[in-house]
Amino acid sequence: MSQIITAGLAQRVPLPVENSLQPFADDVAKTLQKHDDLQMLIYPEMHLHGTEHLPEQERSTALEDAAVSLDDPFCVSARCHCRQTPNLAVPR
Repeated sequence: MSQIITAGLAQRVPLPVENSLQPFADDVAKTLQKHDDLQMLIYPEMHLHGTEHLPEQERSTALEDAAVSLDDPFCVSARCHCRQTPNLAVPR
């Protein structure tokens, strides 16, 4: 069965590689409050993290240093937040 839904794309500037969960959660809440008609909010580039403030030769290392396992408290917190926001979609 088909269903029409109202979706919004959140095309954002990448969040700083350091401490990005709370700013992301704040952005989701603010966006859904501003656009309460949305049934789905999609972050197509959530995997991007801002490293533009770093010298180019340090960017790859910063991303590698920020990488965490799926059972890391950051990932657990992100999953908990997504479960509490039923109309949030991020790429797998």
